[in-house]
Amino acid sequence: MHMVDDLEVGKRPRILMIQECGCSQDQWLTMLGYMNKRGYTGFVTGCKATGEAARQWHRGCITFIDEALGATLKVEHSWQGGQFHCLEIEDHLWINYYVALCERFMNEQASRLQEQLEKLAWKGPWIMAGDFNETYEGSWVATV
Repeated sequence: MHMVDDLEVGKRPRILMIQECGCSQDQWLTMLGYMNKRGYTGFVTGCKATGEAARQWHRGCITFIDEALGATLKVEHSWQGGQFHCLEIEDHLWINYYVALCERFMNEQASRLQEQLEKLAWKGPWIMAGDFNETYEGSWVATV
């Protein structure tokens, strides 16, 4: 987040997608306040309210968006194997995705995302970014 301060206002990224972010509710509110002062709004999925690990997992997805763009949360999902959220920003669906490094989790997380996207029935363009914990070539990520 501090990289934002190193850039001139007009050269700052309009959307920041961060994965594997573990924070408590208080820490999230502090980060959000920091970014609000710099003209961003934010969404978080999967962080634990207490900041403590539960069942050996402690992470989430955070997306910060330039307030001038506006954003609507369409879908969010969090479970032991990973997290994702889908935001409508202008006419695009932005997907921020994280899955833990485990073959079973990777397969199930991909299925969970597909199920949520089918329910959403999005018809427009979309952009997906994340930590897929697998090599690109030959993976499911390479086919989307």
